[in-house]
Amino acid sequence: MAGNLIQDGTTITLPTGTARTNGSLYGISSGVGAIVGVANDTYTAAQIPTLIVQGVFDLTKTAAAASSFSQGDPVYATTGAGALVALNSTATSDVFVGTAWETVTTTATSVKVNINFG
Repeated sequence: MAGNLIQDGTTITLPTGTARTNGSLYGISSGVGAIVGVANDTYTAAQIPTLIVQGVFDLTKTAAAASSFSQGDPVYATTGAGALVALNSTATSDVFVGTAWETVTTTATSVKVNINFG
């Protein structure tokens, strides 16, 4: 094992001052890029949450034309509402979430996504 390994990289703590709900998707954005994570518990605004940043999660999506996915498709979240969508070429602010791990239609209420993968 490398002597300079500090953690396995599957989680990140994020002191934001914002409440987080267990199992919900959250984006971490910087001037350079973005990473997404799923809260591993429910946190108050005073607590420092831990977000899981690797793995396949069953994420809630809206039933909309832009939210059907084939297995292997990239999945994005819209800024603001955070709806899961396929890439929208007109919305440059959409944040990459990961890769669809299954095929789902527009009427599905969730999609399995391997976050930060792809």
